[in-house]
Amino acid sequence: MSTLQQTQASGTEETLISRLVKLRDRIIRAGISVVVVFLGLIYWAPDIFGPLARP
Repeated sequence: MSTLQQTQASGTEETLISRLVKLRDRIIRAGISVVVVFLGLIYWAPDIFGPLARP
């Protein structure tokens, strides 16, 4: 494998790894956001679901 091919392959791999790291960070932030919203709304759960449960 020539030096040029190795450079291109490692550049592609770094780009893929950096994208995966960014994706992981976004997924973690989204999960934390869902948990925070859930914990914030759990206090009002009976008020929210009471009208929805009525026939």
